[in-house]
Amino acid sequence: MRQRIASIGFLLLFLAPYTAQVHAAERVTYCEDSIFQIEDDVISLLGGSKWETIGFGFFLSFQDALIISGSAIVDGEPFQYNELLSDGNRSLVIPVSGTCVSSTGKRATVVREEEDGEKLTLDDGTVLRFSSYDSFDTGFWLPPYEVLITGDGLYMWNLDDGKKVWVQSIQ
Repeated sequence: MRQRIASIGFLLLFLAPYTAQVHAAERVTYCEDSIFQIEDDVISLLGGSKWETIGFGFFLSFQDALIISGSAIVDGEPFQYNELLSDGNRSLVIPVSGTCVSSTGKRATVVREEEDGEKLTLDDGTVLRFSSYDSFDTGFWLPPYEVLITGDGLYMWNLDDGKKVWVQSIQ
C-alpha cells in the first residue's frame, strides 16, 4: 500500500508542474496551520494534528503549512490524498492523529499576468486584482503556476512557492 501511495505521490507531485496548463479550476478542502515539530517522517502542526510524510520533503519548524485534500483517478479507481505544502516544498501525507480545521477553496492555475502583477487571470477566466505591495511578489511569478484561492476570497496561495498574498478584488 505504501509503495502504491509513493507511486501516486510521484505522479501527483512531480508531474504537476508539467500539467499545470491543463489543470481545470476545482473546489478543494484545505487546512491552514504552522509546522510545530518534525520527528523523522512525522510533522506536528501547531493546531495539534500530526501527519506522516511520504517521500522526500524538506520542511522546517514554524513555517506556514497548507494541507490540501483531494482525489485523483488512479488505475480507473478514485484515490483520496492529502498534500502538505510549505515554503515551496510538497509531500503527500497521511493523518496520524488529531484534526485540522478545514475550509473549502478553489484550486486553479494562473495563466496570465498583467500590469506588473496587479492583475492575474486564472484558467477559468476569473480575474484577480492585487495591491502594489503584493504585486511585488505576483509580478515575479511566471505563469502557469498553481494557486489556491481561500474560501472567503481574501487570500491566494502560490502552491509552487508556498507564499500567501492578499487578494484585493475578484472579478
